[in-house]
This record gives sequence, C-alpha cells and structure tokens, in this order.
Amino acid sequence: DLTYATTGSLMMANGNSMVVITSRHAFEDNQYTPVYTLIGDTVEKLGRQVPQLENNMKYLHDDITIIRVETETRKVVDEKCEKLLIDCYELPSPAIISSGSLEAGDIVHKRGANTGLTTGIVTKVCEQALNSFSQKSTVIFIAGDEGSSFADKGDSGSLVYKQSLSTEENILEVHAMVHGKVLVEHGDIICFPIKNGCDTLKKNIFLLQTLQFCDV
Repeated sequence: DLTYATTGSLMMANGNSMVVITSRHAFEDNQYTPVYTLIGDTVEKLGRQVPQLENNMKYLHDDITIIRVETETRKVVDEKCEKLLIDCYELPSPAIISSGSLEAGDIVHKRGANTGLTTGIVTKVCEQALNSFSQKSTVIFIAGDEGSSFADKGDSGSLVYKQSLSTEENILEVHAMVHGKVLVEHGDIICFPIKNGCDTLKKNIFLLQTLQFCDV
C-alpha cells in the first residue's frame, strides 16, 4: 500500500509471455513480493518482478523493471483489459518503441495512475549523472502544459509518447518513461529514453530477446 507506481503498458516478451513494464525504484525494497493491480473494482495479483542480473542502478535508464503477468491474472486481463495503449483522444492505438530522440520543444503526452492524461513540453535533453545514479546517461526534462505538473507521485513508470500526425494510421511513438520529480530547475519531470531502458532489461534478464507492445 505504501509503494506504488504506474504500469506503463502491457507488452509481450519474446513474443509469447505477457508482462508489464514499470519503474524499478518503486519496488526496489520489495523485489520478491507479489505486485497487485486494480482491474475494474477488484484487486488482482498481477505477478512478481523478473530477476535482473545487475541489481545496482548506475544509470537513470536502469530504473525499469518487468513484472510477468501470472497465468490466472492473464485470464482476467484478456477479458477486461485493453491491451493497446490509449492515446490522448481516448482511442486504443498500436504503439512502437521510437528509434528517434526527443528534442527541446517537442509536445508529448503520458497517462499516469495518479494524474491521468497530461500534456507536456520537452524543455531539455542532456547527458548527466543524476542524484544517486553514478554514471552519466540521457536525461529528458519535461514541463507540464500551461503551468500544470506533467506528473506526480504514483506516475513513475508512465510511458511518454508523441501523438501520431499521420492521416492514414494512428501509431503512437513511445519515447520515454517517467522516472519522477526530483530537485531540478523549474520542477520539470525527469524521464529517460525507453529504448535505453529496454536495452537494460535485455542485458540483465536471462534469455530476454524481444519486447514489443501488444498489437491486438
């Protein structure tokens, strides 16, 4: 009850295992305890974190973890949950991990467990070591639109995406994951590139080769 985050998205690991990705720091002190989620009006046992070979988070993008959805919960997810990401127009939409990079001025969106759907503007992208993370890595600063906060406590693990501008297909480009709010200039929210986070997972989880968003 005292430790919670946003399950960024349902994904498929190696094409056949349903998992969710979320923020690792939220469960760092409870690595082997079950993780629960609210589906409809019922609290369901979602699963447990998949062990990682490297336990120390040296880089900001190491702040990511996978929770494998348990078999019994998978039945509930299949029945009651939307597997696609929900875009800023409330439409279920297929998504991809973007191969591009965010730049200052980009308009982005996220949907978190606490603050819901918010829009933000990228204020800065740089390489630096941040707080307890000893190694330099890519840090993305995002400010909320019209003076509001882009994220708050409980939104860690939210996926940051750009809305599709295509008139033919609506594919969301997921660029980053919310780390949280730290003591930085202007109170911007700190995020890291999702592709870097996925590389961490593939390096640290035995036999993990692919991570893809659900396409149905």
